[in-house]
Amino acid sequence: MESKFQVFGTELPFVGRRSELEALAFELQSAAQTKTARAITVTGTGGLGKSRLVHAFVEALRFQGHDIRSFWTSFSHRRLEPGFAPLTQIIRAQFGIRVEDKDSIAKDKLVAGLVELVDGERLNDAARLLGALLQLPFAFEFGEVDRSDLSRFMERAYQTCLNLVLLDSSPVVLVVDNVDAAPPTVSEWFPAMSASLAQAPVLLVFIANDPSALPEAPPGFETGQHLHLPPLDEQDISELLAGFIGCEANTLEPGFQSLVQ
Repeated sequence: MESKFQVFGTELPFVGRRSELEALAFELQSAAQTKTARAITVTGTGGLGKSRLVHAFVEALRFQGHDIRSFWTSFSHRRLEPGFAPLTQIIRAQFGIRVEDKDSIAKDKLVAGLVELVDGERLNDAARLLGALLQLPFAFEFGEVDRSDLSRFMERAYQTCLNLVLLDSSPVVLVVDNVDAAPPTVSEWFPAMSASLAQAPVLLVFIANDPSALPEAPPGFETGQHLHLPPLDEQDISELLAGFIGCEANTLEPGFQSLVQ
């Protein structure tokens, strides 16, 4: 399958953006050292490489052996989605649940994964809360009492999902892409995000074309830098084209050797 960073099956090289990579490194380092969540924003015209920038940053850290966790979520421009859509992608990534899985298979994967994370007393509750976000029928079979206070039920579901991000003490990069396509209810899970992640080494990255589409940082998060990507310069474009047609291109290897102690 062709990735979003390929054209006609050819992986496009990552070029330039040195200052932006250094800014991302600084923000993650700050979150790791203070154990306080930070929220940053990345904007720029569509196609300039906003998502590729963050992806290259995470991959560079992993290549150099840094112990980090990352979760990549995105809103869709092609379909209407609830405000909590990014949370369902965290659940699917954690438990290997595919969009095309039947409800029964998704339930089995969810429960099997939770068995290793929570004890018996909390297992059924966690399964129902996360199942509700995935809109699995079993989650609502016995939920009339909980749903009498739907807002409280969903708040618990949001927080249960976000707790998955902090399964260990490793720094976390949590990306929310295509914020331009987010519905007005996107911030409904921010209080749960604050409760779960604010006092943890988390770098939250909002990506959007239009700066006006960006939400405020969740309460309790430190506000980091706003990175607005300019177009690539001529040298970077030449390297990009050279890499695409198979010529040797300069590969950027950001030096983040001491980012996470």
